[in-house]
Amino acid sequence: KKEEIKKEEKTFVIPENIGETERILLEALTDGEKHIDELARCSGLAVSEIRTKLIMLEMQGMVKPTQSNNYKLK
Repeated sequence: KKEEIKKEEKTFVIPENIGETERILLEALTDGEKHIDELARCSGLAVSEIRTKLIMLEMQGMVKPTQSNNYKLK
């Protein structure tokens, strides 16, 4: 007899009152963990700006760092 294990999927809702840059980063992270360089490539933003915005999003409890400059939604 096979036992199925269903993975719980989380739904992340992007706040309406968030800035455009933050929205771009959150949308980019909706399909999984990404490296800062990958976020820069897909968003067209500078790495320095992305680092600053990710720190702010981390402080707001929306993203969390994983390893080696990777981030994911919390």
